[in-house]
Amino acid sequence: MQGALGAAEMRRLITGFSVTMAVSAVAELGIADHLSHGPKTASDLARLSGTHEGYLTRVLRYLASEGVFEEQPGDLFALTERSYWLRSDVPGSMRPRAIYMGSAMSWMAWGNLLQCLRTGTSAFHVAFGEDIFDYLKRQPDAAATFNTFMAGQTAASVDAVLATYDFAGVRELVDVGGGRGALLAGILRANPDMHGVLLDMPEVIATAQPLLDQAGVSDRCRLLGGDFFEAVPAGADLYVLKFILHDWPDDRCIRLLRNCR
Repeated sequence: MQGALGAAEMRRLITGFSVTMAVSAVAELGIADHLSHGPKTASDLARLSGTHEGYLTRVLRYLASEGVFEEQPGDLFALTERSYWLRSDVPGSMRPRAIYMGSAMSWMAWGNLLQCLRTGTSAFHVAFGEDIFDYLKRQPDAAATFNTFMAGQTAASVDAVLATYDFAGVRELVDVGGGRGALLAGILRANPDMHGVLLDMPEVIATAQPLLDQAGVSDRCRLLGGDFFEAVPAGADLYVLKFILHDWPDDRCIRLLRNCR
């Protein structure tokens, strides 16, 4: 017979979804931000977040058992090394990721994984009847959650990209499906002689200007709304695709890569 440790670990994995949802909920409520200057009582946190004190206390205690928060005497809760990353004001914050993972579009898609495996149909399509990008066109709140998550995830990896790839000699770069421009902004900022083109769906491009302005690269970046399956801007020295190809079946990926070629 297998040991009790294996059973305990499997039990933890089976119930792991509850941790995901609890972390997502407190991230959405900004609990870590409310604790950024020191411990607070559950009562204070409920008042600040506009939530039910009793249920919030239960969730905070549950997450404390997972090391997300620290429960202290006097009904106080404090940040830990884990929940520090749920603060919205820290570089590399995981708050957008946590919020997205507990969102309806993520949760309902994962809930159809079994159907996906049985039929070979996208779980997201099973849940919503369309692909994620068509869905986002009609759901602005969901699109904001998704795009914020993508921008944060990309910003966290810019330094690794810059350390790995030599952009010397690149005069113009096209970021294909570049979202709000976090990757392109980082590359342009590190290469002051380079110009860039940010290509994505028009509704995404419409939200990109503030990030580029903040990075100080707007004067070297052209925004272009369009469908990269139809065409990409010609004549650039380098075409970048980050977190793009995994979204699509092989035939669409081939079409996109041929456009770039």
